[in-house]
Amino acid sequence: MDIISFIPEQTQRQTLQAAVFGKMSRDDNCEIYATVCDFLKRLSQPKQIACVVVLCPTGEACLKELLTQKDYFNNTDIIVVLPEKDKGLLEKSRLLHPRFITFADEDPKMLGSVLKKKSAYTRQQQKYDLRASKAIDSIK
Repeated sequence: MDIISFIPEQTQRQTLQAAVFGKMSRDDNCEIYATVCDFLKRLSQPKQIACVVVLCPTGEACLKELLTQKDYFNNTDIIVVLPEKDKGLLEKSRLLHPRFITFADEDPKMLGSVLKKKSAYTRQQQKYDLRASKAIDSIK
């Protein structure tokens, strides 16, 4: 599973790298981008496997910029990590249709748990798809 992250703040990048991304399975590919431009350039590339996008906007202006590029997030599961518990920011982040929303001041283990469950589900789906493909091939 690919985990493609937009985390502009260096301290938050380091925290999530140590607490979450560093503990993911070897089968998972974790990529972290600090600028919107680099992040969107990566998202514009074809995705070969299941993809989760982790967005950590620094504030309302950053979130608005991501919302204008909403088409890049098609066929991906989105996780949003908001910088603060602000009602307006929370409402705007829901426009991205995320699977999970959390806040930067909360325990990063919760985010890690969500990503691990998604990764395990993705691996299970890939095994099922492979078995189904082999069954179809044997019928031919």
